[in-house]
Amino acid sequence: IINQANGIDTALYTAESVQAFTAALKAANAVLEDASLSVDEQEAVDAVTVELKTAMDNLVEASANESTDTGDDANKDDAASTQDPNKGPMDDSNNPATGDTTFALAALALLLTSYSLYLDQIGEWMDKNISEEWSGLHHDAMLLLQQEAELEEIVKLVGYDSLSAPDRLTLESARSVREDYLQQNAFDDVDTYTSNKKQFMMLKMIMDFSRECRNALASGVKVEKLFALPVSEKIARAKYVPEDKFESYFKDTMAEIESSVSKVMSEEVSA
Repeated sequence: IINQANGIDTALYTAESVQAFTAALKAANAVLEDASLSVDEQEAVDAVTVELKTAMDNLVEASANESTDTGDDANKDDAASTQDPNKGPMDDSNNPATGDTTFALAALALLLTSYSLYLDQIGEWMDKNISEEWSGLHHDAMLLLQQEAELEEIVKLVGYDSLSAPDRLTLESARSVREDYLQQNAFDDVDTYTSNKKQFMMLKMIMDFSRECRNALASGVKVEKLFALPVSEKIARAKYVPEDKFESYFKDTMAEIESSVSKVMSEEVSA
């Protein structure tokens, strides 16, 4: 199916359908060229294959007026001769005005639609083969990043000190998702490749720590005490722990998250 897809002339189809097809083809090539895939991960290959087949079936042929110009040369010459010599090519009234978001919103809607289809298939596979918690964790992490973007706008206007403790925790948790989970060091022997299982455990540590800290805030614990907990550094170093040692590292870190947050909560109550 890859060879068939590579032979498709994308010039014959609409830009929107070609964009989804190109993304699916790129994802399929990336998975199939991954030399580290094992027989046990055949379902991942099947998932991107289905995605590519769907994108191929959804290709929409471009209509004649999208691919050819029906006007004659004489009309073009007449239009050119009457054009205002003081106007440049960017002065045409058909060009989008500064701040026009119509095209941007349309592109974003297409991207989200395509990504959502891909996410549903991969999420279903991850829930079945790695952990049933995966989709929930992924949703919560994406929500954190969205909230971070909104809070950053507030920070630009009135400053970080104006944020409430829960909002500061949201920013810190989102930073951890970006830096401790999403960022990858391709030059590090360990971090250059991360298995699906390790990805899940890394994200679970971050999200569980965020949840425990939020519970502590509700109990009156100062956010600064939570940020100072050593376990946060342990979570940040997780990406550099080798695969064969990671499961025990994960169990130790999860236990430390619970015990350290419980300790500061007890200290707050007794104070």
